[in-house]
Order: sequence, then structure tokens, then C-alpha cells
Amino acid sequence: AFVIFCISPKYYQNIGADNPLEAHPNDNRFHTRYIFDLARTEFIQNNSINRRFLPVLFRNSNARNNHIPEFLRSTPKYVFPDTFGHLTEFIGKSITN
Repeated sequence: AFVIFCISPKYYQNIGADNPLEAHPNDNRFHTRYIFDLARTEFIQNNSINRRFLPVLFRNSNARNNHIPEFLRSTPKYVFPDTFGHLTEFIGKSITN
């Protein structure tokens, strides 16, 4: 039902590659970019309405708001571990409804 994006500077670097096909198929960068592209396409097809993507910044990775992909910046963000309880509560309520 949900896709959780684990935001870090490394994630931002991986999705920002100009040519995602440069990576080898077994490379994590390739898979990361592929999932990012699928999510962004779904977001656009839903008229820019986010129905299931949750950005989670990891405090220990020095992730900042500018590391969140552009299409997710209007979405409520979560910071791990600070707002982990809010995230699990949100997911739990959504699943039971």
C-alpha cells in the first residue's frame, strides 16, 4: 500500500544520475533509480497527487530537506528515529480504514 523512500545524501546522489543506464543491472544505483522513476511516473499519472509515497529522512545520514526528490517535497516527511511513532501510527490507521 505504501512505498517508503529512505532519504539520505547517497540516495539523492543515486537518483540524480544523468544517465541511469550507466550502472550495471546488479548495481544498487540502477535499482534505486528504477524505483524512483516508477514512483515519479505514478505520481504524474495521478495528477500530481501523492497517495502512497512516504519520504523518511535518516538523521544519522545528515539527510536534509533538499535531498527529498522534488515530487515528494509537498508530502509530509518523517525523520527517523524522531518521528517513527507518527509514521507507524499513520500507516496503521491507513491500513485499518
